[in-house]
Amino acid sequence: MLKDNLQRLRKSRGLTQQELAEKLNVVRQTVSKWEKGLSVPDSELLVEIANYFEVPVSTLLGETVELPTDVAADSLHAISEKLSLINETLARSAERRRRVLRLLSLAGVAAASALALLRLIPLLYLRTLPLPEESSNSVIGGADAPTSIFVTSTPTESGVLWLILLALLLIASLCGLHLTRKR
Repeated sequence: MLKDNLQRLRKSRGLTQQELAEKLNVVRQTVSKWEKGLSVPDSELLVEIANYFEVPVSTLLGETVELPTDVAADSLHAISEKLSLINETLARSAERRRRVLRLLSLAGVAAASALALLRLIPLLYLRTLPLPEESSNSVIGGADAPTSIFVTSTPTESGVLWLILLALLLIASLCGLHLTRKR
């Protein structure tokens, strides 16, 4: 298996994951993922690793038997099939992740739109009510004494914060939709 063979070859050379990563121009976490079996290098990098450790690619992928020259073509075909299967699995996983993120982004856009409508409908209704001319105070009579009512049309701090959060949700959701589109 690739993860075991890679770790064995790295340790036999006395290399740390960091040192191997530097030689292959990748980050240490990438080598760690290979050795844990969480991901695999692409075919070009696999050939580079095999050349660095001076072993055939088939040895890296788990086959330890040296094949005669006439069987080499079959061996390459088997290796390419293994790589193809691994690439298909990783592609399916990436597509699944893209779909989930796209659905979350669509839900964010829908939620932001619904919240905006819920917030705007009462505001539009209040705008249709007649307000006193050039005065923000009205006086109505009460049983004991006149009562003052203060009417304001300026947004409150919580309203402004609410609009900022709504705008951020909408922007993040639209960015998510853009980033998860099919290319």
